[in-house]
Amino acid sequence: MDYRMLITYIIVDIFCLIIVGIIKQNITTDSGSELEVKMLRRSLWSYIVFMIAGLTGLIMENTDLFYSKALDYAANIISLTCLDFSSFYWFVYVQLCVNKEFMRKKIRILTYIPILIVFILCVSSPFTGWAFYINNENEYMRGPMFLFVSVIPLLYDVASTITAYYRGFHEKRSIKRQRYLNYGSFIYFPLIASILQIWLSGMPILAPAIAAAYYIVFTSGQKDMIYNDSLTGLYNRRRALMYLEEKLPETSPDNPFTAFMIDGNKFKMINDTYGHIEGDSAIVCIGQAVEQVAYTNRFFCARYGGDEFLMLKAGECQSDRETIGKEINERLKQICDEQGKAYTLSVSVGFYTSVDSRETSDTMIKMADKKLYEAKSMR
Repeated sequence: MDYRMLITYIIVDIFCLIIVGIIKQNITTDSGSELEVKMLRRSLWSYIVFMIAGLTGLIMENTDLFYSKALDYAANIISLTCLDFSSFYWFVYVQLCVNKEFMRKKIRILTYIPILIVFILCVSSPFTGWAFYINNENEYMRGPMFLFVSVIPLLYDVASTITAYYRGFHEKRSIKRQRYLNYGSFIYFPLIASILQIWLSGMPILAPAIAAAYYIVFTSGQKDMIYNDSLTGLYNRRRALMYLEEKLPETSPDNPFTAFMIDGNKFKMINDTYGHIEGDSAIVCIGQAVEQVAYTNRFFCARYGGDEFLMLKAGECQSDRETIGKEINERLKQICDEQGKAYTLSVSVGFYTSVDSRETSDTMIKMADKKLYEAKSMR
């Protein structure tokens, strides 16, 4: 490789590292459950290590600054395996996002087999040459199993896309549907780049394509997070307060407005006993129960924060307001039984109804919250 191409590789890779590094730094706990965020960060870290190791091997093979065949082998092993691990962790991340119970299913163990085979092929290559080998001229050469190692990350990406699109096309809520379709779009750039890389070997194509895929999915996700809660898929506090500000001026004795504040009972005990990952799962269960009751009664619902949820209703409630908490707890028990939870979840509910258009959103929340804690004190 001539020096111009080498410099091009270095510049492109540095830009990719900067882009993915910025994305990784901006991934917060608001981006999903604790386990989802962990998998996404691992995917990004794997990509970063893939880039650094690949660039190190490339520089060693194309300059006279320093060279060690052992280091060259190590750099290529790390680069190849991390590329596959990046796709593997992305696959797990998508599965968790579209199916919160993925980690509980025994079939998930089968998804580890391809990545384990890739790891064995790459680590054994210095002795077998299966994935790659370095010839006597210190040139990197593809081995007989290189195609398999290269195809595995694409298969993980294809599986992620199929799962995301399947759930997206079957999802009724537009918010979740758009999010799932967004995950499914990740594969386009890496797939096109992989095809081009076959005919344009030696060109810096794959790395920027993967970085672009991360960037597109991340920016779309950030846009969703403006009004949506990434853990439960419900609206967030910001959207709930906007809804309050929109509807309260229309309030009158003929058009009352009701706010329901919902809070999990003894939720700290679940976190302390089962851990925060299970705590996230419990919040999702409460969110599902709240969403189902809200849909039945035509309420607006949102996650207010932590294990607190908010339901809002402009106009007369179809159900007795006193029985809303009972409805949520019945749905919650059903969800916990279906998922085989080792604990029982329940919520307390407080509500406040206003008939005054001069009422403020702060007052509505404060009064509903006061009624909530009155309900909790009676348990």
